[in-house]
Amino acid sequence: MPPPRSRPPKQAQKASKVKKAAVVEDAKPSEALPSPLGSVFVGTYTFSVYAATAAPTIVGGDAGELVAEACHLGTAHPPGYPLFTLVVHAVTKLMPDPLLGGIGATPAARANLLCCLCGAIAAALLAHDVVLCIGYLPHFGRRSLVPKGESVNTVAAWAAALAAAGLFAFSPLVWQYAVTAEVFALNNMLCALIVHLTVRYARTRQLSDACWGAFVVGLALCNQHTAVLFGLPIALWVLFTLAKSHLAAGFARAAGALFSLGISGLLGLTPYVYMPIAASVSPKQGSWGHVTTVLGFFHHLRRGDYGSFQLYSGAALDTAGLSGRLLVWAKDLTLEQGLYVLPPLALIGAGLLMVTSVARLVEGAKGEGEGADGGEGGKAKKESKAPPLAQTETLGLLLIITLIFYLVVFHALANLPLDNPLLFGVHARFWQQPLLLVALAGGVGMHSLLTPLGAEWAGIIGLVCALLLVATQASFAAELADQSANTYFDAYADAVASPLPPKSLLLINYDQQWTSIRYQQVCEGKYPGVTILNLSLMTYKWWEHKRALYKNVKFPGTHYVPENSVAWRDGGFTFREFMDSNTKRFPGGIYIGGKLNYPNEKWGEAYETVPFGIVARIEPIQPMPDMPKPTDRTPPEELAKMQEEAQKIMAGRKAKDMQSFSKWAEDSAVAWQTILEVMPEAPPLEKYDMKTWEWTVGREFYDHAAERGAYLLEKGIELFNTPETAPAKMQAAVEAATWFEVCEAQDPDYATHNLKNLGLAMVHIVKTQGQAPPNGPHTITLLEWAANHTREQGRDPVKGPAAVSQWKDYAAERFKSAWGDFLAKPNAKTDPSYESIKGIYESVMQSVKAGVAAQGQAATSGTEGTKKKKKRKKKNAAE
Repeated sequence: MPPPRSRPPKQAQKASKVKKAAVVEDAKPSEALPSPLGSVFVGTYTFSVYAATAAPTIVGGDAGELVAEACHLGTAHPPGYPLFTLVVHAVTKLMPDPLLGGIGATPAARANLLCCLCGAIAAALLAHDVVLCIGYLPHFGRRSLVPKGESVNTVAAWAAALAAAGLFAFSPLVWQYAVTAEVFALNNMLCALIVHLTVRYARTRQLSDACWGAFVVGLALCNQHTAVLFGLPIALWVLFTLAKSHLAAGFARAAGALFSLGISGLLGLTPYVYMPIAASVSPKQGSWGHVTTVLGFFHHLRRGDYGSFQLYSGAALDTAGLSGRLLVWAKDLTLEQGLYVLPPLALIGAGLLMVTSVARLVEGAKGEGEGADGGEGGKAKKESKAPPLAQTETLGLLLIITLIFYLVVFHALANLPLDNPLLFGVHARFWQQPLLLVALAGGVGMHSLLTPLGAEWAGIIGLVCALLLVATQASFAAELADQSANTYFDAYADAVASPLPPKSLLLINYDQQWTSIRYQQVCEGKYPGVTILNLSLMTYKWWEHKRALYKNVKFPGTHYVPENSVAWRDGGFTFREFMDSNTKRFPGGIYIGGKLNYPNEKWGEAYETVPFGIVARIEPIQPMPDMPKPTDRTPPEELAKMQEEAQKIMAGRKAKDMQSFSKWAEDSAVAWQTILEVMPEAPPLEKYDMKTWEWTVGREFYDHAAERGAYLLEKGIELFNTPETAPAKMQAAVEAATWFEVCEAQDPDYATHNLKNLGLAMVHIVKTQGQAPPNGPHTITLLEWAANHTREQGRDPVKGPAAVSQWKDYAAERFKSAWGDFLAKPNAKTDPSYESIKGIYESVMQSVKAGVAAQGQAATSGTEGTKKKKKRKKKNAAE
């Protein structure tokens, strides 16, 4: 038998207990908490940068609508965003007007500053949590990255936190949405707070921390539903950890904990109560949904108008699939948001977090087994309180699972077609939330690389690297994210609505028009004489409950529906029925921005659209007058009279059309003069690419400018086709050509069909008799605008003749280059007039070549004849 083991002396046991107690003491929560000064510095610096680059007014996207609903306490698009609405309303009403330097002079500017503050708080919380997580991780056999007994506030730890917070806060995506009035900055702050409370709960395991977390999750769901993709896995983890402790203490305690969590979450959801109350007490024009009933409220809450589990309500055009979307996210994270550095750092940090969790779980399982053996050692285990480091055993794994859960679920449900650049930008906005966790893991990974260098060198090198990373990230993103000069949507709203006469109706089906004009009307009181209606809102069944809010509009049914549809038979109305009911109600006219929801209707048989500024005016088509109707038995004398009468009728109709066109030309020119005054420059398309809303403003501006030129040319050719009207035709062709030339010089994406029209205008200038008239005042204003634009944005100068008298010579050459460029475009072959233009162009070019060849031959023969004459003279002189 082996000899019995000798028990260690009591002094040794006592020393062992003291050593264990010292380890526990070293890891007390008070010593593991980061200093708040570091987080305050990160938040303050971030806010100062955000505030300096914040937009001074409203911008694109949903900003205009969200701030408008906040101004008058309406209901925003699904799911309603009640938290954002209430907070922005409070800020716009309580914030001083304005602050020093004019900051916060408008409701939009105040909302923008609020988002700056939310984004800065998110960065500060992220930095704090990076330092906390660093203190929880084991490294190279030590208990944590921070040596036992020392504070977690090391230079290296805060350098890693600074790098993580800076890469997050100044990434192009986060920065851009932190300086404008969107829900994403508030969502980033609330999600950062959820992560912070989760990290805190992992350390304390206090029910109060879990309840605060449930409350914040509820608040976050009042702002953006994607917060549930953080809240769900974290909530399940919290319930699991609480069950282990509270069930052991009895069912009553466990039920009480569950009740407390449920009440906390419901309290966080209370902002939703505002929606039905506000809609019942003071319903607003332009607000979404019918939220005053239970069914209507939950329909709005679950985003029924868009589809409860999808981003996009349009036709399903998704071809990427889950794996393709994840690859696009990873590519954007690497190339656009993370400077190639954040992804590898995050992978290292994620690996450490997962390894730590597994190691802690194994360690905890062994500890439980040893404690179950009983005896004095087991008793000591039971009596000792587990150190805070041991309380965080699954935190790292939870954070990684939460990140994976978000990425997989979101990209599985997201259905926006990513091949559309603008919709890609809409989709990418939701990548800010997972970027929080990626940046946190990146901070942990960076610190793990610094630790082997030793405390002193780790701090120095870490701080230098952090500053370089943040500076590089900020310089990379600044050009797009800096919105301090972005007044384009403010000017755009003025450009659309200011030219409209009083008592007019504007039907809108473009998001950028609706949000910007709605903000200006609701929050700043502009355009009081213009009634605006959103065509898309009119297509929902709940629109029947909104009709009474528009006293000056007659709705001939419940809501706008397609012709001959079931909904039409059930009481809906078509667009033609709407126009028939309202044309005479608006003396200023009815205008439309965008396209109809149901384009294949027969309303075009009775109405036509005429370009008017950046919208189109809808006008009734004038019916043709009754014409004499001769028969085979009509006598010749009577037939001659009937023909003479028909000619008079047609001449009268043509004179009336010419008069209407002249009035349109003048009204349209005045409208464009107003547009050019309120919109001194279009958004630079080099800065704002196709993923941005600003790009759509520039695109629409140039498209409508070219459309005015096309209408001038079309009507000029159609109406002025006699020698007597040649001067009017020349004026229309020259003015149209000027508009085309301005667009061609200023627009980097000049459309193919506009090149065709430019060449066609030049052809008619050449063919029309007479000289071009001098530029009128409106044309001079256009050319001055283009010249200023050229100086401001470095565009090419507008092409044109040196003098008015040279228009024909200029046009004779210009049409060849315009049509040559048109024929060279890949999509030109789809144009119906491609073949005829190609034939004319080739014929002209062959004639030009033949003329050049003939001139060359004539020159050659003339030279040879001169030589022969000289030889004869010499011969005669010699004789």
